[in-house]
Amino acid sequence: VSEYAMSLLEAEDTLDARNIQINLQGFLYQQASVFVSELWDLLMEAQGSADGVPPSLRVKREEEQRKAAKEEERPARTIPM
Repeated sequence: VSEYAMSLLEAEDTLDARNIQINLQGFLYQQASVFVSELWDLLMEAQGSADGVPPSLRVKREEEQRKAAKEEERPARTIPM
């Protein structure tokens, strides 16, 4: 599905969110509209970013890395026998 979505994005010079949603609906059913809406928001963010990466994705990634670092810092709990 991800490869198909990428091919839809790369196929045309101008993107049509409605057309993308219709094409993905066979795979994603009712979630197609939610997916395309979120994708569209990320594409708009990326367009305004100098490096083409949506700032919200960068923030989310940094939060995940901080959370993973905290998980690693916690001492392993052992079950007494």
